[in-house]
Amino acid sequence: MSEQDILESLTELYNIRKVLTGSMDVCSLDTKVYNVAEIKQKEDINRFVQKNGLRGGGGTSVDPFIEELNNNPKYSCGIYLTDGFVDKPRIRARKPYIVLITSRGSKVNWGTNVPVVKIPNDYFKK
Repeated sequence: MSEQDILESLTELYNIRKVLTGSMDVCSLDTKVYNVAEIKQKEDINRFVQKNGLRGGGGTSVDPFIEELNNNPKYSCGIYLTDGFVDKPRIRARKPYIVLITSRGSKVNWGTNVPVVKIPNDYFKK
């Protein structure tokens, strides 16, 4: 994902976090899950960005996300943030998740029952 896509995703993640009562983790993801950090407030997102930067590596697969979701008892559900340029999952999720696509992203067509939400193009404009 581009820097703009990542900033947009993290902003929306923060907006989602504001209405949740449970815990939330954020991570980096390409062919594996890494840099997992708990998000309680906006400053946690800022620390995550300062520590890990804003970059997308490409070659992303949704499968490591699903494996982490399936295998980690800490998680009851998930939000997969993407620019939409990701292949269809090869494994089945045993817990619910949604896919959130950036405003400039490409809509995924996985043919599954996973809800897909695309951020509107003018969502962050004032």
